[in-house]
Amino acid sequence: MEDLISNLPDSLITHIISCLPTKDAVRTSVLSKKWLNHWISITKLDLDDGVFYSQRRNKSGAKQNFINFVNRTLLFTPRNNVESLSLVITKDYDASLLNAWIFCILEKCVKKICINAICEVPFSTLTSHYLFYHSNYLEELVLKMCCCAIKVPPSSYGYFTFGSLKVLNLCAIIFTIEESLVIHLPVLTKFKTKNCLWLSAYDVTVEAPRLKTVCIKEDFKPLTRELRSCKIKFSASCLKEFTYCGHDGIMQPIVLSNPSVAYDAYVNIIIYKRGSIVDREIGSSACLLLKQFSQVKCIKFHIWGEVILNHLT
Repeated sequence: MEDLISNLPDSLITHIISCLPTKDAVRTSVLSKKWLNHWISITKLDLDDGVFYSQRRNKSGAKQNFINFVNRTLLFTPRNNVESLSLVITKDYDASLLNAWIFCILEKCVKKICINAICEVPFSTLTSHYLFYHSNYLEELVLKMCCCAIKVPPSSYGYFTFGSLKVLNLCAIIFTIEESLVIHLPVLTKFKTKNCLWLSAYDVTVEAPRLKTVCIKEDFKPLTRELRSCKIKFSASCLKEFTYCGHDGIMQPIVLSNPSVAYDAYVNIIIYKRGSIVDREIGSSACLLLKQFSQVKCIKFHIWGEVILNHLT
């Protein structure tokens, strides 16, 4: 009897495998000798521990099976071959293990990285160093964490460059910075953060000449005022849309290096206040942000869910 599976052309096998979830793609290695190593050629990896827990009655073995699966996948996948990788963590894992995975993902030169984790994942010194010094290939970075502490390493040149990064989406990242920080993002178009802190006595400058969209959300209030001291400065000449949403004021000052270039932007500022009185701190921080957009096409300022200012030119 003719073995149709083994006689399929390589291009068709690769196409079939690329359409499968990563877990199933790896399983195709048992179909025949010809299929044995084809799965390592896939360019999109989805590593989700929820798949292992939902499909197994023995929950105790699901965690180790997922660990083995990720270890094997990252071990055998060639460097520079993976274009997109998604890692979803819904259970608690050892921080050193997660750091080893993240470092390995960065080392693979993946263009698009998306990591979702419900557990705390403090980046190790090695992982942080690799992220800031060896990520020029990265085009899209999404880090949606429960709590992730990243200590920014000292810069050899006074700045860091992410030459290919177009989309940056961060959630619950706490950056610790010991010196003035300049991040050069020549092709970045979208900057989005939620509940992120930039802890530093110095300013943080984001140089992004092609940046079009900025969205900053902060739905918690820091325990100490010192956390607000770091100023975030945007150098962006193509800004089209700016959204800020915060609770009890603006956590950290946000300024534009050249406010006049944002004349064509649409601005939406929302502040939720606990209580019925707007205190002086909220008023001053809001005024500072509003001044950055005094020349824009459209600006909306909301507080307590009500529109306080609606300006259209």
